[in-house]
Amino acid sequence: MKKVIVGALGISLAFSALFAVSDSKVEVKKSLILNQTTMVGSKNSGNAGIEVKGKKVKVEKALLLNKTTMVGSKNSGNAGIKIEGKDKAEIKKALLLNQTTMVGSKNSGNAGIEVKGKKVKIEKALLLNKTTMVGSKNSGNAGVKLGD
Repeated sequence: MKKVIVGALGISLAFSALFAVSDSKVEVKKSLILNQTTMVGSKNSGNAGIEVKGKKVKVEKALLLNKTTMVGSKNSGNAGIKIEGKDKAEIKKALLLNQTTMVGSKNSGNAGIEVKGKKVKIEKALLLNKTTMVGSKNSGNAGVKLGD
């Protein structure tokens, strides 16, 4: 899945789509979710990575792979992987792999891996994050953040 944004012009390729889900109960099971976003001299005020949201969220036996590259860009939302359960967030036997590269960019949200919820449970899972920032500013999470 790939989205290329150059200046104010957005070009969606055949594999494009950013992933955001919002519902009271969200389950991602036995799934493969791939996202690649490249922003050059651009502005985005929403999700640029992978975001799964709901009241009760469960990610089980799934691979979530995100690669976001920002050059001279501004993003005011998620640029990495964000799993948010208002009441409960559960990750079981899953791989969450994130790579975010920012050069001369600003991000005011998550740039790494963030798992939020009143009750967070992670079991037999691998969360791997690599965030590289050069001359950039991030006012949110850039690593791995668990819990509220």
